[in-house]
Amino acid sequence: MASHQGEGDQGNSKDQILEVGAVLLKDFIYERVQRHGDSKTTVTRAQLGGGELCDPNHKKLAMCLQQIGDELDGNVELQRMINNSALSPTKDVFMKVALEIFSDGKFNWGRVVALFYFACRL
Repeated sequence: MASHQGEGDQGNSKDQILEVGAVLLKDFIYERVQRHGDSKTTVTRAQLGGGELCDPNHKKLAMCLQQIGDELDGNVELQRMINNSALSPTKDVFMKVALEIFSDGKFNWGRVVALFYFACRL
């Protein structure tokens, strides 16, 4: 059977996207804790299983993600939901939030950052 052009690369590109996403998530959490954590909260890049971003494009993207995170800090409704004492940090809660964020099947960096932000706040 003949394969479509580029079909063999599809798995690699998905793997790359997942890998970059994981690196960006670790960087996002690290930077948020450094910038907004209290004096009792410390985290190292090693604890998160990552290092400093080296790729200039990843650094630019990480800065954009942090800016979106800063905007989310000012979202009163989101802060109210996150600070709700009934919300306990569990995998089930995280999965429900993730499913809700992407419930319409649309993916964009704003939504990805919202999920990163929520994960960081948990």
